[in-house]
Amino acid sequence: MKHPKEVSNMKVVEIFDSFQGEGLFTGVPATFLRLADCNLNCDFCDTDFNYYKEISVELTREAILNHMKNHNNDLLVITGGEPLLQTDEIKELIKDLHCAIQIETNGIMLRDIDPDITYVVSPKIKVKEVFDRLHKYPNVFFKFLIKNKYDLDMVEYLQEIYDYDRYIWLQPEFSRDKEITKEILNSRMGNIIISGQLHKYLGVD
Repeated sequence: MKHPKEVSNMKVVEIFDSFQGEGLFTGVPATFLRLADCNLNCDFCDTDFNYYKEISVELTREAILNHMKNHNNDLLVITGGEPLLQTDEIKELIKDLHCAIQIETNGIMLRDIDPDITYVVSPKIKVKEVFDRLHKYPNVFFKFLIKNKYDLDMVEYLQEIYDYDRYIWLQPEFSRDKEITKEILNSRMGNIIISGQLHKYLGVD
């Protein structure tokens, strides 16, 4: 337990302004807080989150507020890595932020659901377990990376066994995006939204 006067630090890779290029808020201008470390080691990961600075929560909050003010953003996206490795620090960070907040997570560590946060869960392992635990929350949305037909079959299986009729975002793996998009369209699955990585197509970070 932290001493009341102890300063909490966050492992911050970067804070930057862009727009959300994938998933639920595609196209919406946003300020991004990328945090370090991950609890997985996916061979297809395209994010470098191992180089970071330890910055106090207070200074991180101040930097975010300045970014949002200067760029007129009202959406904060907290991503990683796996941001929920720093759950306590995130809770401390957002308690004084009055804006829309989206956390991108693989779902393994998501336990305490804050109704004021939008969670975009992209399961990589223990997919059925993660879906079973989180699918009933109205502010939890699922985005699945689709690399092959097995991934498609898994999403269809989850839809069927849980009678899940909300939208699920399907993101074709970038190196095979055209081929996989055709597979998705040929699957005739219902309640899906194809989510490309718009920022990559437009050449924006």
